Order: sequence, then structure tokens, then C-alpha cells
Amino acid sequence: MNTQQNSQPAAISNSHSFNVSLFNNKNDNVAKPEKHSWDSLVEILKKPDIRNHKDGRLISGATFEDFKRSKSNAIESSLLILDYDHVDNFDLSVWENMGISFACYTTFSHATNDKPCAYRVIIPLLNPIPADKYPLLYQWAFEQSSGLDANCKDISRMQYLPACPKEREKDFNFFSNFGTSLDWQSVTKPLKTIDKPITAQSNVIPISTQAQHKNSHKQKERDFSAWVESAINAEIEIVRNAANGTRNATLNTAAFRLGQIVATTWANANQSIIESLLLDAALASGLEQSEAKTTIASGLESGKLQPREIPESTPKKTDVIEKPVKTTAAKRQLIKGRDLMKKEFKPVDFIVASLIPESSLNLLVAPPKVGKSWLAMDLGLGVALGGKALGRLECIKQNVLYLSLDSSNEEKLQGRLRILEIANNAKIPDNYCFLTSFSQGKEAIIELLEIIKENDFKFVVIDILHNLKSQNEAKSNSVYNNDYDFIRSFRTITEETGCAILFVHHTNKGKHDDALNQISGSNGLSGSVDNTFILNRTRGSDEGKLMGIGRDLPHDEPINLKWHKEYCIWSIIDNKSEPLTALQQTVLNAVTINFRTAKAIAEYAERSEQHVRNVLHLLTQRGYIKNVKRGEYEEITKSS
Repeated sequence: MNTQQNSQPAAISNSHSFNVSLFNNKNDNVAKPEKHSWDSLVEILKKPDIRNHKDGRLISGATFEDFKRSKSNAIESSLLILDYDHVDNFDLSVWENMGISFACYTTFSHATNDKPCAYRVIIPLLNPIPADKYPLLYQWAFEQSSGLDANCKDISRMQYLPACPKEREKDFNFFSNFGTSLDWQSVTKPLKTIDKPITAQSNVIPISTQAQHKNSHKQKERDFSAWVESAINAEIEIVRNAANGTRNATLNTAAFRLGQIVATTWANANQSIIESLLLDAALASGLEQSEAKTTIASGLESGKLQPREIPESTPKKTDVIEKPVKTTAAKRQLIKGRDLMKKEFKPVDFIVASLIPESSLNLLVAPPKVGKSWLAMDLGLGVALGGKALGRLECIKQNVLYLSLDSSNEEKLQGRLRILEIANNAKIPDNYCFLTSFSQGKEAIIELLEIIKENDFKFVVIDILHNLKSQNEAKSNSVYNNDYDFIRSFRTITEETGCAILFVHHTNKGKHDDALNQISGSNGLSGSVDNTFILNRTRGSDEGKLMGIGRDLPHDEPINLKWHKEYCIWSIIDNKSEPLTALQQTVLNAVTINFRTAKAIAEYAERSEQHVRNVLHLLTQRGYIKNVKRGEYEEITKSS
């Protein structure tokens, strides 16, 4: 472990204290306020926690209303915290030359074979900075030093305190500089002309007429034409609104065109502002951070080789958007196989465990009068309550909208809900909402998006799909194309809001070898959704099967169900007749000896976390284990 300390004559007095917020782990959003002198804070920072996992204690320089961490609750911050994410030629001289105090330490990841170290720098402020001013301070820091992580501009962000595994303690580095506290009011004065700070939601480029030079305190005039600002804003907007399947190519084209502007008007030191804005827009469009960074870097460098002529007037739309860039640099970026295999993706989250993923399009089909509407309505109630669906599957509590389009009879709807209240021993909550009439075709998609946004619905049931389609809007003579295009148009809603949609639909007559051929209509319906569920029950029987087929589902084994006629409700039947595979038995053994999470079981079984997660879903459905809370499982015993 290496520690270094510099002292300045006018070091911070120990009478100057700083309010900080501490957190136990990444899921802890209740702030523990503490007051520290700079000396005491440095003592905490220079001693890393020794642990083998990344998650642990975190710090934020912000104080929060009611001690609840969120951007809206942030009041002010006593610290400026900056992250340098694996930067080549990392240099602290910019902060040393200012004569300010700061502490710097390597983060948990340290260096890898193919990446340099990641560093965290903490700078104390002379006076706390209000939450609405913090983005201005971050922008100033962004202009002083290259390689900063754009996510740090969020005042409510919390960062890990120093930590490392025991075997890498010798690689931990800490450096502190004792000088004066940073006077944020002084350094942000030149930025007061900015209308909007850099945020992930802003399309406005915050360009000041004066900004501090990268390595000095002297002001340097920078004059940018209206054409440049408008051109940059237009490109950022295009990236943010890029359609699925075109996002990376769109980002590359925008980066190339902005690289042309960088070469013409900006010093290289300020390229980082454009990089940050492009990255924010790319992330907002749905691209992964690592992929977006690579594309931005490539596009900018290619564009800088072909500087763009800047006219005096503001650009027309055609100058910026409609003319394609005729260059091989704007071609789609190839993803190398090994690069793809190194990427880490967030596991699929389900609002109904193992059944309904977040931000998904789903189709539930069944013959008439089998109980599909009852099943759909019960799924909605489970999500609205945050309870169990089908008697067993854990639901995440969310606002739910049910479009009851098969019948506009509110009395009939009320009668069904009364039965569900009795069956679930729960009242219908206010966050379970209903509509008995709706627009059709394109108007339905526009209206639904507005309603979802206004009410923050995360699960929508459309019962029945046929009554939402407009027969007058067919685009082609192909039934498949019309079905596919109509359902896929709802993708805009799921991507923009994170809402999951369940369409209820009929099966056709006849017997079929392929379950998907039971769906009434063309294959365009099943081909356009993420997941299809087929419910079957023999007339007069109380047993049924629910088959799920889809890209997000953990397995395709049918779920055995029981129909409770007296309550008009479905429940999962234990299915222990099939022998367990070796992996299934290993996972069950792990749960039995009190390994409760997918991560812990994956380490025990030496398998991927996603693979284990899929097995856990299957064992839950078959009655071996149960969800005790989100992400945690325990064995079902006779006594339980």
C-alpha cells in the first residue's frame, strides 16, 4: 500500500468541517450524516477496507432531505467527487497547481492486464454548493481535466470508500494534498451565462463565452458561432431519438460530423464536452456504455481528419440532418467476437417472476371461455399489490392499467374484481386502473403512450387485442406484415417507458404440432412480441397448462395450473414427477443449506449467475423453493 501526502502553507483549518452522507451498501438509500474535518476525512480515505467483493461502504458529499437519497432530495454538497475511469497518463498536476486540498485513491478494480488504474479524487469545498449549482461546478471540473466519468455530475451519486482484496492491498495507492478548500463560487462565475447544465435529459449545449484554460487560472475567450451550437444540438437530438437497429450507426455518423466541427472550431482539450454529450444521448437511446464510447472515439477521430467549413448563418435542417456523410468512417461498427464476450449485461428483471419481464411485449392466447381474462386480471392485481401471481410467483409492485375492451360493462367488471378480492384476501388498490373504451390503430399507440407517461404505469393489459386494431390502417396486402408492424409499433412505448404490455388474444380452431400455430391470425403476432403464453384447459377439467415461449423466459417447461372455479382464479400446481437434472439438484442443495441469492449459488455451483437464475425460476414453478423476497429463495418444507 502506497500513501503520499503534500502540505501547503495555507492548509485547511481543522475548525472547518464538512457534512457528508455514508451508506452501508449500494442498495442502501438511507443517508447516515456525519461531520468531519479534512484531517479526519483523509484518515478514513487512506485506509482501504479489505474485502473480496466490491460492494460495501459508500460516501456522498451531499446532504438529503429526510435522509433519503435521491436527486430530488439533494440539498447541497460539501465535496466535489470525480472519477477517472481507467485513464492513460493519469495526472494530478492540474489540481496541485491550483493549491487546493484533495485526496486521491485507486478504486476497487485497480488496474487490469489491459486497462490502467481507475482513480477517485475528492475535493473539499470552501462552502457547500446548492444542488442546482452542482452541474456548473462539474462542468468546470470537466474542462480542467480530461478523462472524467460523466456520471459524476449527479449530485446524489454515492461512491465507494477505499477497498481492495487482501492479495491486492499492496497495489492500493493513496495521495493527499493539503492546501485550501475549493471556492466553487469563484470558479463557476464565468459559467453563469449557461441556460442549462449538462444533463442526460438536455439537448442544449452549455457553451460559455468564457471558460478556464485546462492548466491555468487565466480566462480565455472562446467565440462560437450560432451555426456551431445549432449543429451540435441537432446531432445530439438525432442520436437521442435513433430507432432500434440504427442506434450505433447513427451515433457513429453524428460523432463523425461533430469531429469535423471539433477540428474546425475547438481546441482538442474541449473535445471531452462533446464526448460527454454524445455519450449521454447514446445511453438515453439504449446503447451500452462501452459500445458507445468506442463508437464515439472512432467517429470523432475520423471526422477530425476532414474539417468542416463553418458558415456564418444558422444551419438549415438539411445542412445537419438530411445530407448523409459520404465516408467509409460512417459505416456500421463491427463488433469483434472477443469484445462482445467481454461485455457484461444487466440480468433481465421481471415484474412477475420468470413470467413477465420489464419493458417487454407479451401475448397471452387461449380458446374462448377457458379463463385467460381471469388469469390476465389476476396478474395485474399481483403486480398492483406487489404480491404473488398464480399463488406463487413474486411480483414487483407497480402501477397497472387494464384495458377491458371485450366488454364496456362496468358492472360486470366490478363483479369480477369483487371475486378477485375474495380470492386474494385483498382490496383492489388505487394503483390498479381500468378503461373500458379506447382508440384504435395509430391513435391508440399515441394515446396509450401519453396515459402511461402521465400515470407511470409499468404493466398494461390489453384485453382483447382485436378491439385495439384498426382494419382501415392496413399498410400492405400481407396479413403477416400488418400484424407484425402493428404489434412492433408498441415497442416505442416499452423502450421509452420501461412498461411491460400483455396482449390477450384468441387461439384458432384445430390441432397443431407447433404450439405457436394455435394463435389466431398470422405468425406476425408471435414474431413481433418478446414472449408468447398459450393457456390450455380441457372443458370441464380443473387442470390446465401455461406454456411460455420467448427470448426472455428462463425456460420453456409448461407450468401446471389448477382452475379454482369457485374463485375464478388459477394457481400453480407442484410438479415434482420429473427427475431433477444434476445442476437443478445442485442449486436445490445450495438453497437447502441456506445459499439464498443467485449470485451466492452461482459461486457455490461454479456456474453463471444467469444460468442459476433460470434454474431458480424453474424450481420455484415446480414447487421445490419459494421467493421470500425479491432475489432471495428458500426451500419449501412440509411445515411451510
